[in-house]
Amino acid sequence: MIAHPEDAQKYSELKRKLAKQYANDIIGYMDGKDGFIKEMQKKALVWWTLNKSE
Repeated sequence: MIAHPEDAQKYSELKRKLAKQYANDIIGYMDGKDGFIKEMQKKALVWWTLNKSE
């Protein structure tokens, strides 16, 4: 996320929103982050695949 501050900001905003929405429900909070995290993992894998030979 350090290399992609826009994504870091989106993640931060998502976590704040989920913390309010699921203040007493850690499972809901974690589930709410799941899609974003999986998308970031896909982006990271693509980046790594394209840059691993450098």
